[in-house]
Amino acid sequence: MRSSFTAMACLLGMIAFCFGGCERKESAVLACYEAGEAAIAARDVAGYRNVLSPESIKYHEDTLRIARKAGPEETKGLPCLDMARVLALRNRIPVEKLKAMTVDEYFLWQMQEGFLTVDADDDVVPYKVFLNGDKAKIQYGLRVTSSSRSGTRIGRRGIISGGFSSRTKVEPIPDSFVHFQRVNGAWMEDDTVPNEADDEATTAEAKEAKMGVPEYMLSLEREANDTVIPNIWAAPR
Repeated sequence: MRSSFTAMACLLGMIAFCFGGCERKESAVLACYEAGEAAIAARDVAGYRNVLSPESIKYHEDTLRIARKAGPEETKGLPCLDMARVLALRNRIPVEKLKAMTVDEYFLWQMQEGFLTVDADDDVVPYKVFLNGDKAKIQYGLRVTSSSRSGTRIGRRGIISGGFSSRTKVEPIPDSFVHFQRVNGAWMEDDTVPNEADDEATTAEAKEAKMGVPEYMLSLEREANDTVIPNIWAAPR
């Protein structure tokens, strides 16, 4: 009997260890996410860069390269969010300043222009953490507040009629994730994962507007900034 109890204790211990390890990893992923959100809120460029993986830094440096050097074909073939950033960089920043822009200046510019915003300001919050070895992702959820009338009750001051109470719940947003990877034991945000769901949604919006995707993305930039420079698809000179 003792050996059976010992085996059971070991099994329970292993299960607890596994669950505890998962919880610690989930907490570490969430901590990385929260650090990034805090950096965006404070416009702390160094703090934001510190939560990004080295591959993510290279990805943003490449976005700057494309904004400076890419021709019409490469620019029009970009994923939707990348295309939006490149069009905005070319349209809103003088050529000489764009050519000299560092990745840190690019992060600050994104914060100032609304490309990097605090998720909670739009009632978007983490919903669930998914772990897969050295990869992880957080599914976004939307914070929804519903109001309902409460019942009548009798209190010390007499009958109190029903009022309204509010309850907040978080509903998952389908196919909406922020990705992470573990680098030298630390979790870091991974911006290199393509957002296929966002591309599909934007393509559908363009089709509904009876436009091609590049034309639609250009219309969004014109709407955001009122004007668009000539020859925006070509590399700036």
